[in-house]
Amino acid sequence: MKKNKRLSQLSIFFIVFILTGQIGLSQSSEKYFIIASQKSDSSDFKSAIKYYTICIEMEPNLMEAYHNRGLAKYNLKQYKAAKLDYDKCITLDSTQSKSFYNRAQANFFLGDYKNCIIDNSTVIKFEPNFELAYLNRGLAKYNLKDYKGAILDYDKCIELDSTYTRSFYLRALAYYFLGDYKNCILDNSSVIKLDPNFGLAYLNRGLENIIIGNKIE
Repeated sequence: MKKNKRLSQLSIFFIVFILTGQIGLSQSSEKYFIIASQKSDSSDFKSAIKYYTICIEMEPNLMEAYHNRGLAKYNLKQYKAAKLDYDKCITLDSTQSKSFYNRAQANFFLGDYKNCIIDNSTVIKFEPNFELAYLNRGLAKYNLKDYKGAILDYDKCIELDSTYTRSFYLRALAYYFLGDYKNCILDNSSVIKLDPNFGLAYLNRGLENIIIGNKIE
């Protein structure tokens, strides 16, 4: 495992959230909101953005429209534009943890790992048992080479759900870059136990065994 290829071995495990439910739309704007939601559901994100924008023009303080338009932009990899929409909906309602979470993901893909960490930390304050916020905060710390901090977040993920293979796999990578090959091997073994078809775990465990001189069976 070469250190300059550390990101090539990572998959990004992000889920973004759309806001739905009773949001008090006027009859005229409700039509556009419904159309926008239908366009999003069918992955026609450009059209979704168009109709959410019409809705926003009619109701400039409708937080849900900014949020869901941000989600459509995120799906088109328009991360800066998505972040601006999440900024707006947080200004309108700073109690929605999912807005902070989705903005954290936009920050991640913009390479703004520090603000990604800040937003995920805010999510954790709202929802202390939200596993994905710890996982993604750990990944942001990993990209800042704060491997010890990343491990603490992955520890919490595993405490919350000991069946999630990605937590063990990402913690194994952090252990590798700390030179803790024994714990790295243990975590890759846990990955293999949970998912026998996870090929990278075998590869990485084999490399680590070679490094410490273990016999590979």
